[in-house]
This record gives sequence, C-alpha cells and structure tokens, in this order.
Amino acid sequence: MQQLTRYYDALLEEKPFQEQVDYDRVFELVAIAPSFHRDNLIDHALNFKLIQFSIIKKGDIIWN
Repeated sequence: MQQLTRYYDALLEEKPFQEQVDYDRVFELVAIAPSFHRDNLIDHALNFKLIQFSIIKKGDIIWN
C-alpha cells in the first residue's frame, strides 16, 4: 500500500501523458496480491481497490 501511494504521488508530481490523462479526475488505485495485511483493509483517504487472488493446481490444470 505504501508503494502504491508513492507511485500515486509520483504520478501527480510528474503528470506524464498529460494529453491523454485528465489529472483532475479521481483516481482509483488498484493493488492485486495473494493477501493483504488487515491494516490495509481500514479506511484510507485515497480510493483503493484491493483484489486478492489464489492459484490452485488441480492435476495438470491451474485454476485461478
């Protein structure tokens, strides 16, 4: 979460692709990981979307 927040701050500071991106809009920060610490699930001032995943191998097939 801290890394994602640092990326967000750098994005707003540098503002790359200004012709394609409207930096006045609200951004949704997306993190995808196998798990998140419970402290990451508390309210934040920024708009976070946390997606958890797991990989299960069943025979020769991998299910997501």
